[in-house]
Amino acid sequence: MYAGSAWWRALTDRAAAEYRDVACDNILDCADASGLALGALRIGQRRIILYPIAPGWSEVAATAATLGCEVLADRPPAVDMAERGAVRRLHSWLHPRTTLGDSDNSLS
Repeated sequence: MYAGSAWWRALTDRAAAEYRDVACDNILDCADASGLALGALRIGQRRIILYPIAPGWSEVAATAATLGCEVLADRPPAVDMAERGAVRRLHSWLHPRTTLGDSDNSLS
């Protein structure tokens, strides 16, 4: 949400193009920002997280449904890279897609 939905789409589109063989669950976390959620749907984001307490949640959900998109009320399990020790947990999270020190499959 910090950088906006257009940035997120550009980032995920580039990653998908560069790593075609890596499965990715592209979900934008809009928290309680209904306007951001609608903007994301407008530019083609197919899955978003929007808290049920967000103003206009039902309108966003209805718009998403007409577009064939999905609104999640909760975040699915993920590695939060802002948390202490996240780098150590990242390998386990991504395994078996990469192996520690495998530069051929680098995600950078």
